[in-house]
Amino acid sequence: GAQDALFFALGVVSWLYSRPTEATLAWIDERFANNTLVRDANRTAYLAGFNFGETTELWDHRYEVRPAPKPTVPPAGAQKE
Repeated sequence: GAQDALFFALGVVSWLYSRPTEATLAWIDERFANNTLVRDANRTAYLAGFNFGETTELWDHRYEVRPAPKPTVPPAGAQKE
């Protein structure tokens, strides 16, 4: 269904931007833990999209997005400028 298509697209984008799959698969497992049929379908669609990106040869290169730097937290009581 529509949700499968979204997870397939997420898999393609994850491949295209060189994102690791572990965090997304863990989120799917946690989010859909109460419905194993939906969980398994979403995992399958996500991995199918990732593998599609890997094997399709539609793109001649992948992009690498580095993790954003962690924001600095001002000490408690610091005044804003």
